[in-house]
Amino acid sequence: MTASDSSGKSDHDCSCQPAPRTFTVEEANELLRVLRPILSRVVQAAGELADRRERLKKLIADHACCSRPRRDPYLEELLSARALLEEEWSELTKEVISLREKFGVIPRSVTLGIIDFPASRAGQLVYLCWHLDEPAVMFWHPADAGFRGRIPIKNPAEFSVHTTARPLAVLQSRS
Repeated sequence: MTASDSSGKSDHDCSCQPAPRTFTVEEANELLRVLRPILSRVVQAAGELADRRERLKKLIADHACCSRPRRDPYLEELLSARALLEEEWSELTKEVISLREKFGVIPRSVTLGIIDFPASRAGQLVYLCWHLDEPAVMFWHPADAGFRGRIPIKNPAEFSVHTTARPLAVLQSRS
C-alpha cells in the first residue's frame, strides 16, 4: 500500500489544493518522536497483513483447483477470512491517510515506512524525506522527484522558517 505513484508523487498532490503546511528540518525531526512509534506499528501490521493475504491467496487458489461439492464450507471460510483481512487493510490505510490530516506529513509507503514532510527551499516546495530505519530526517527531494531522487541535507538552514508553523504540542494533542 503506497500513497504515491511510481514517480514518487503523492496521489493527493493537486494544484487545486491549498499550499501544504511546511516544516523546517528541526520541526520534522521533533515530530519523529510522535511519528516513529506510530509508523513502526503500522509497518509491522502492514507486513503481517501482506503475509496473511499471500497465504490466503495461495490457499484459495490451491483449494479452487480441485473439484468441490456445490457448497464448500472450507472455501466459504477462506473467503470470509479474506473479507475480514481486507477490512483490516482498509482500516490500516485509513490510519495512514489520517497522518496527513493530523500532522501535515505525506505517507509515501506503509510497507517501507517512508514519510515526506513538505518544506520550502529557496521559495520552492520540496519534501524532507524520512525512512523508518533512519535516525533523523537526513534527505530531501524536489517536489517532482521521489525517493530515488533523495539528496542529503547539507545545510538544514536552507529549509526556511515559515509563518504557518504549529507547535508540536498542538500536533500531539490532535493524535
